[in-house]
Amino acid sequence: MIPCDLHHTWQRLLCLTVFLFIVGIVFVPNELDYYCKKAKRAVDKGDYAKALTVGKKSTKTNDELSSWRAYALYKQGNIGDKLFTYPLSGGAEALHRLPADDKDRILCGDLMDKDLDQFARHIAQYYHGEAASLPRHYREALLLQTHLRSNPVIIYRNNVLEADYSDYQRMERQTTDSIVRMNMLRGTFGTTYWYYYDYQ
Repeated sequence: MIPCDLHHTWQRLLCLTVFLFIVGIVFVPNELDYYCKKAKRAVDKGDYAKALTVGKKSTKTNDELSSWRAYALYKQGNIGDKLFTYPLSGGAEALHRLPADDKDRILCGDLMDKDLDQFARHIAQYYHGEAASLPRHYREALLLQTHLRSNPVIIYRNNVLEADYSDYQRMERQTTDSIVRMNMLRGTFGTTYWYYYDYQ
């Protein structure tokens, strides 16, 4: 009698385990779904600062979360200075919540698509000789375009950024292991456009 009860108990436990596993897979949202919903709730309430804290310490992202981050930064007026401090995906399409004709949507879209030449042409159109007042990521992108092109659309110089970019390049050369290099650079330069351009 006891072995029979034990057999039924094990069957019930196995059924319960399988049931809980299926419920966990089907009904428990993954980390990114949770972040997206939380960021959306914060944006809907107009709490853009809170939306930007969602998943900030995680390296994971998706197009939707990138879109909420871009929109929150745009509403704060910080998109050109802070967009690439976050992990991003989706390219220019992730900026669909911004007004279509907004200059920051156009410029950040060029940068998210890694189109430095088009970005430089748009900068010349929107910022007529105002290099000193450019947001941080725009300056980083112009410096990168100056270094990567033999005939750049715009030649941009900035002594502080030049020193930082030299450090970035020096750190890149310290290891041939791509994973080690990416993680090492993330610690120091993970909030720059250069890191996004090379590693995201």
